[in-house]
Amino acid sequence: QRIVADPQGMRKTLLRHMSTVIFGLLGLLLLGGMLSTTPLEAVVSFLSMLGGMVFWGYVSALILLIMRGGSTPQEPEE
Repeated sequence: QRIVADPQGMRKTLLRHMSTVIFGLLGLLLLGGMLSTTPLEAVVSFLSMLGGMVFWGYVSALILLIMRGGSTPQEPEE
Protein backbone atom coordinates (compact mmCIF):
# COMPACT_ATOMS: atom_id res chain seq x y z
CA GLN A 1 0.00 0.00 0.00
CA ARG A 2 1.74 3.14 -1.25
CA ILE A 3 1.14 6.57 0.17
CA VAL A 4 0.64 8.82 -2.82
CA ALA A 5 1.88 12.37 -2.30
CA ASP A 6 -0.85 14.96 -2.68
CA PRO A 7 0.58 17.57 -5.09
CA GLN A 8 -1.80 20.32 -3.97
CA GLY A 9 -1.10 19.83 -0.27
CA MET A 10 2.59 19.44 -0.94
CA ARG A 11 2.73 22.70 -2.88
CA LYS A 12 0.87 24.51 -0.09
CA THR A 13 3.21 23.12 2.56
CA LEU A 14 6.27 23.96 0.49
CA LEU A 15 5.02 27.51 -0.14
CA ARG A 16 4.34 27.98 3.56
CA HIS A 17 7.85 26.80 4.48
CA MET A 18 9.47 28.86 1.73
CA SER A 19 7.62 32.05 2.69
CA THR A 20 8.68 31.58 6.33
CA VAL A 21 12.30 31.05 5.27
CA ILE A 22 12.24 33.99 2.87
CA PHE A 23 10.80 36.39 5.44
CA GLY A 24 13.34 35.23 8.00
CA LEU A 25 16.17 35.76 5.53
CA LEU A 26 14.83 39.19 4.56
CA GLY A 27 14.91 40.17 8.22
CA LEU A 28 18.48 38.90 8.48
CA LEU A 29 19.34 40.77 5.30
CA LEU A 30 17.98 44.05 6.67
CA LEU A 31 19.98 43.51 9.84
CA GLY A 32 23.12 42.72 7.83
CA GLY A 33 22.56 45.78 5.65
CA MET A 34 22.41 47.99 8.74
CA LEU A 35 25.49 46.36 10.27
CA SER A 36 27.69 46.34 7.16
CA THR A 37 29.85 49.40 6.63
CA THR A 38 30.35 49.39 2.85
CA PRO A 39 27.86 48.80 0.00
CA LEU A 40 30.15 46.03 -1.23
CA GLU A 41 29.68 44.09 2.01
CA ALA A 42 25.92 44.50 1.72
CA VAL A 43 25.98 43.16 -1.86
CA VAL A 44 28.18 40.20 -0.90
CA SER A 45 25.98 39.30 2.07
CA PHE A 46 22.88 39.65 -0.12
CA LEU A 47 24.32 37.33 -2.79
CA SER A 48 25.43 34.76 -0.23
CA MET A 49 21.99 34.79 1.40
CA LEU A 50 20.33 34.44 -2.00
CA GLY A 51 22.53 31.43 -2.77
CA GLY A 52 21.78 29.95 0.65
CA MET A 53 18.07 30.52 0.14
CA VAL A 54 18.07 28.69 -3.20
CA PHE A 55 20.19 25.87 -1.78
CA TRP A 56 18.12 25.34 1.36
CA GLY A 57 14.89 25.65 -0.61
CA TYR A 58 16.06 22.87 -2.91
CA VAL A 59 17.21 20.72 0.01
CA SER A 60 13.95 21.15 1.93
CA ALA A 61 11.93 20.36 -1.19
CA LEU A 62 13.99 17.20 -1.69
CA ILE A 63 13.55 16.18 1.97
CA LEU A 64 9.79 16.81 1.77
CA LEU A 65 9.58 14.72 -1.39
CA ILE A 66 11.44 11.80 0.20
CA MET A 67 9.43 12.05 3.43
CA ARG A 68 6.19 11.95 1.45
CA GLY A 69 7.29 8.69 -0.23
CA GLY A 70 8.43 10.33 -3.42
CA SER A 71 10.27 9.04 -6.46
CA THR A 72 13.24 7.47 -4.62
CA PRO A 73 12.15 4.50 -2.51
CA GLN A 74 15.21 2.83 -0.93
CA GLU A 75 13.64 -0.58 -0.43
CA PRO A 76 10.21 -2.10 -1.03
CA GLU A 77 8.23 -2.31 2.21
CA GLU A 78 6.64 -5.62 3.05
